[in-house]
Amino acid sequence: MTYPARWPRIDPAIREGIVRVRRGEGQRRLRIMLATAGVVVFIVGTVTLLHSPVLRVEHVRVTGARRTSTAAILRATRLDRHPLMVEVDGAALARRTEALPWVARAHASRDWPQTVRLVVIERTPAALVPANGGTAVLDATGRVLDVETNPPPGLPKLVGVPGAGAPGSVVPDGDRAVLSVASAMPPALVALAPEVAMADGEIQLHVVPSGVVRFGPADHVAEKLQAVSTILARADLRGLRVIDVRVPNAPVLTRG
Repeated sequence: MTYPARWPRIDPAIREGIVRVRRGEGQRRLRIMLATAGVVVFIVGTVTLLHSPVLRVEHVRVTGARRTSTAAILRATRLDRHPLMVEVDGAALARRTEALPWVARAHASRDWPQTVRLVVIERTPAALVPANGGTAVLDATGRVLDVETNPPPGLPKLVGVPGAGAPGSVVPDGDRAVLSVASAMPPALVALAPEVAMADGEIQLHVVPSGVVRFGPADHVAEKLQAVSTILARADLRGLRVIDVRVPNAPVLTRG
């Protein structure tokens, strides 16, 4: 019977080196496993926390809204339902806020852990027009801001045009020419000619106590308004019948 030859004896220093290498590899594997487990725990914990009721919207701070109530903004944005902070979409909140009649622009942001901030820029009233149930307040783009029984003073009134719809709607394109003139009128001129009309295919201003300004089409608006303002401020208006500014650098005043 024969026996295999004995393995050659390994030098102790070499054996110790092999042991150190294997021990180091084991330690590296352990560190990798611990790091991986830590990352997994962190991700799971973060996701759990973000979807926790603790991080729901509990506070909404609105700035810049004078004519739009916070309650209306909460309903429009659905923030009154206290959504999770992680589900808050700033762009979507801004779009929903801008759909409200008075709002021109809005910006929404999250302020962790439980607050949403909304900055609102509201529209500026420019003119009045008849509407069902009262008088509609318009901005310069033709958007209906509100319908009121006691409209704000100092705004020109559009006459001879179709009535306006509900708040948030936009007046018909046919009203835009008259509106472009009315919205450009300075307050001093509105006090003297408070009505802007579309009559016989042209724009007219109704002067108080009597008289009409023939404005023509909605072109050279600034020059025509300057001509009207100059005449009304300097001329003797007794017996005034017509001020024709269709050619703004050669206005004509007719009495009768």
